[in-house]
Amino acid sequence: MLATWECEPCSLKQVKMDEVVSYYSCSLSRSERNYCVTMQELLAVVLTVRHFQPYLLGTKFKLRTDHASLTWLLNFKQPEGQVAKWLEIQQEYDFEIQHRPGRKHANADTLSWRPCLVTECHYCPRQEEREPDPVPAVAREKHQEPSAEAAEATEEQERELFFMEELKDQQEADPTLAEVRTWVRNAQRPEWPAVSSRGAELKNLHSQFGSLELHGNVLYQCWQAPGGGMDDLQLLVPRNLGAKVLYWVRGAAGMGHFSNSKTVRRLRRRFYWPGCRQDVEHHVHCCDVCTSQKGPTQRSPGLLQQYLVRAPMERVGVDILGPFPTTEAGNCYILVAMDYFTKWPEAYAMTDQSAASIAQRLVDEMFSRFGVPEELHSDKGGWE
Repeated sequence: MLATWECEPCSLKQVKMDEVVSYYSCSLSRSERNYCVTMQELLAVVLTVRHFQPYLLGTKFKLRTDHASLTWLLNFKQPEGQVAKWLEIQQEYDFEIQHRPGRKHANADTLSWRPCLVTECHYCPRQEEREPDPVPAVAREKHQEPSAEAAEATEEQERELFFMEELKDQQEADPTLAEVRTWVRNAQRPEWPAVSSRGAELKNLHSQFGSLELHGNVLYQCWQAPGGGMDDLQLLVPRNLGAKVLYWVRGAAGMGHFSNSKTVRRLRRRFYWPGCRQDVEHHVHCCDVCTSQKGPTQRSPGLLQQYLVRAPMERVGVDILGPFPTTEAGNCYILVAMDYFTKWPEAYAMTDQSAASIAQRLVDEMFSRFGVPEELHSDKGGWE
């Protein structure tokens, strides 16, 4: 059993037969990753024992760990805080802690040295450059035939090499990038008046001259992501290759169709061209795959619901019909009123559809005979 920055790997074994019964690991939360190593190891004990509770509860067992501090941590006389809570949980079990060095702990230790797949992590590359391979040779797997994933990775590398050659040729053919390459090669930037009347792309690269570098005759920009971390070398992409790069970043198999912000972050780790953010937004907005998978952006109108009333004249609906041909009395509109409860309708001839005329007619006719309703419902579409 051991703890790592990302997960808690362990294995459950039978003593007499020395065979693995089960493996277990889990990811740490963001707050748990801030624990010190000893606290993470103690957390690994708590999570592991809790997971294997059906096997361990009521049975004496041995818990082997490569962290020596746990051998005395569980014997604290006056624990406090989170440690006290965890130690109290362990009182239900009867077990003995044994320390075993990491080189002899290959059954669970190898689980902690799998590759880190978090592309935003800037810590793992620095550790790999600074530390030797901690996995002993005896714990490594035997040579096997390349898997489908390995073949796909090889194909991806070949495609990337081909793209680098194409990118180099396109940078040389692009007038703006060819001129900027000359500046960087000669380590001399022209004065601002010489480029102030030129295009926006050239002026943008002129302002970033201090971060431009040439490696293998390919133009890069040295860029640091917001929030710190390691500097990234971004390939300066000509405009005519922007669509291909966007497809690789967002449309290729296994890349995922993410939002604008996530796509921009992924793109900026390796590529850059002036106006790339606007191109990403347009690409995401016009993506056929996303459009076909997304639901409607606006909610459909709800179904009509029955309006329930409990008594006559609780709610009266009114509306205007017309204009019709004018009669000899000068009427050309019809005022319709109906009680929601009894469905009693009434209709009155009107010379106009003004609010004053309608109100006066309702008071004189319907309200004087049946009383004033609690609610008067109208669409108010034709009242002046």
